[in-house]
Amino acid sequence: QLCFAIEPATWSAIRSNAKKITKISGERIAIELEAILVNPNRSIGTSMLVKNGLAKAIFPGFSGRHAEFAVSVLGQLRKKVDFALALASLFAGCPTEFARQKCQILKLSRSQNKHIKFLLANRGKLLDDQMTLSRLKMILFEPYFWDLYELQRAIQKAGPDGREGIAVLGRLRKRIKDLGDVELRPKPLLNGHDLIRLGAVPGPALGQLAEEMYIAQLEGKLQTPAQARQWVQTWLQKHRVTEK
Repeated sequence: QLCFAIEPATWSAIRSNAKKITKISGERIAIELEAILVNPNRSIGTSMLVKNGLAKAIFPGFSGRHAEFAVSVLGQLRKKVDFALALASLFAGCPTEFARQKCQILKLSRSQNKHIKFLLANRGKLLDDQMTLSRLKMILFEPYFWDLYELQRAIQKAGPDGREGIAVLGRLRKRIKDLGDVELRPKPLLNGHDLIRLGAVPGPALGQLAEEMYIAQLEGKLQTPAQARQWVQTWLQKHRVTEK
């Protein structure tokens, strides 16, 4: 954090005792790790954790190309980030479940775990140049959307050929800007009771109908309850024909 050089003897001692780090409480490890990862020099700090063996001791299996990629991604993040985004960036090259399991040692809050899982589970989704309007609205409504955008941007910049991904993200940002102040998650034009009154039968099909109708609404194809009722009636007719 202060950019001081570590004396050779101290560095050697750290490496020799790295495996003992897990004797410290997970909460304490998390506090120290957060101090490193939220600092603008996070990539340097992480590189040191990897080289002295502490990263592998805290997160068994976290080494090699995954660790190298982590350092690169962390170096591409904006200066100010929170712990969850930085920790997700640390595991940017790892499977989501691997990261989730390794983070258990840190005793993170439910909110932090949810935040990290969302970021890692949705990697790559913003690179879909053909993302539908409904999908864009739904993911844009998520509270961690802009952290996901930042993570994906850093991943692309850290990769060997991320120019196309950066271009896709640029086009996505323009689409978002063009949406203006449109309501991202409006109230459905029809509720479950309305659908049943129109002839829908309670059960899995009702849920499917409600979901497809709402997607059509988000796409801008349905703008009034009357349009929604007509759409539902058409859907039900097709569904009954299929069942026969």
